[in-house]
Amino acid sequence: MKRNIFHHLLICTLLWFTNGAQAFPFVYLSDYETATNGEEIPWAETDSIIGDIYTNDCLFCSDSSPAISGRIFMGCDHSLCDLGSNPIFTSSPVHTPPDYLYYVRRGAAMQGNFFGSGSSNGHRQYVASIRGNCVRVWYDEEGVPFDSLTWHSLAVQVYSWGYIFFDGSLRISGELSGGDLAIGCSGDLWIDDNVIVEGTNLENAELPPDANSVIALATEGSIFIRNTWANGRANSAQGSDVVVTAVLISNSEEGGLRLDQPNDPDDCYICPCSPDLRGVFRLTGALVQHRRGQWLNSNNGGTGYRVVLKYDERLLVHGIIFNDFLGPFIEPDTVYFGEVVVGESLQEIISIYGYSSFSYNSLLASFPFSAPPSFQYTDSVSIPITFAPPRAQFYSGFFCFYLNGEYHEIPLRGRGINPPEAQGMAVSVHPNPFNSVTSLSLNLPTGGELNITLYDLLGREVERLHFDNMLAGQQLIRLDMSQYASGVYFAHLQCAEHTATHKLLLLK
Repeated sequence: MKRNIFHHLLICTLLWFTNGAQAFPFVYLSDYETATNGEEIPWAETDSIIGDIYTNDCLFCSDSSPAISGRIFMGCDHSLCDLGSNPIFTSSPVHTPPDYLYYVRRGAAMQGNFFGSGSSNGHRQYVASIRGNCVRVWYDEEGVPFDSLTWHSLAVQVYSWGYIFFDGSLRISGELSGGDLAIGCSGDLWIDDNVIVEGTNLENAELPPDANSVIALATEGSIFIRNTWANGRANSAQGSDVVVTAVLISNSEEGGLRLDQPNDPDDCYICPCSPDLRGVFRLTGALVQHRRGQWLNSNNGGTGYRVVLKYDERLLVHGIIFNDFLGPFIEPDTVYFGEVVVGESLQEIISIYGYSSFSYNSLLASFPFSAPPSFQYTDSVSIPITFAPPRAQFYSGFFCFYLNGEYHEIPLRGRGINPPEAQGMAVSVHPNPFNSVTSLSLNLPTGGELNITLYDLLGREVERLHFDNMLAGQQLIRLDMSQYASGVYFAHLQCAEHTATHKLLLLK
């Protein structure tokens, strides 16, 4: 792909325009530094900010000022604390973008990763764990205590980039090992534990020199640092610092980044400890919030976190046009047709979205795949790709085209199989998804040699297994894939003239 929609999303969430083009990135952006009742929310002297900051309000400080390394832009014309450097007072407000979640929703819908409320009471809660390049998700109705064994579950694979949107509240944690990921939710966002890019230094939240993944977490609600043992519950009795390497975005009127269970007198939780200092919240990325949230208060002799914000220089991009962010966007990046009976055909869709007018200079899909002739389109188009195998074998090809003078190619994969009357092998896989080891349950119509070939999503052979003198009837074969990376695989089985192919989802 020539364009990466995810980076455009990050820009959209952080940018406004000066003369229509130039962008000014900040590690911190807010509209208001007060609570909804007008109470000032001060920064503590223990807080640290590395990067430029901008607020349309005034910064408030406790007895001493936070450590700020960078420029300070303020919407008021006077400083209410000693900031250590001369702030830049401006009358041109820079508001948090109102439409960023629209783009997360749209991207998720395009990729089939939009998860609605879908429950009887209209409210659903989600728990997500980022595991390498896969996001494991559990969900149930609001109010049901979390249980990974009884809640519904699913998995979302992340390739070069991905969007996921949850219509409900979301608890999040985990480590991303590849690709870029934007996650949004309509309810409150709860940080259960670290949310990091692979290789992050947990002592100082420094990214590795070769980091190439970016995470964005956006919510219509507040962002809560959940009061867990991992997050320093009970004065850091068992936990450590909270580390997040992401862009955090909240448009909540109630406040952005906030404490969970702040030891308020009317709260159901009051820690028997005093103080209840839960450690350091270390963020490398950016924090964008409509209204300032409170992460430290004076309850119980002091409750909450010291915050260290550091700007991620990889987010520094200039001259991006807002309306261009979704165009062109091509999805999917690989088409797998699965099994198609010889003499029949199957059609899959490649979608291209954009806000401008584009034209195809040429269209080409290699045999036995086919595409329609060249045509014009505006805004979006769905291109049907047809697979019509002439023989029972695996086929690999490409859908190639020029779009606005730029060359693109999308891999096409499919397998031709004999008509149903020539088959009879029944296959089931359990568990699936699985972690390292699963079992193939076979019902062989005849005995003989059995060959099992494993392919990855691109159709590349990764392993071949051979079994002599298999008996007809029910057979169980243990499949160990612990040496392979998480992802989608296909097991193709052949015994005499009988064949079958089954999809495998390996999650580690």
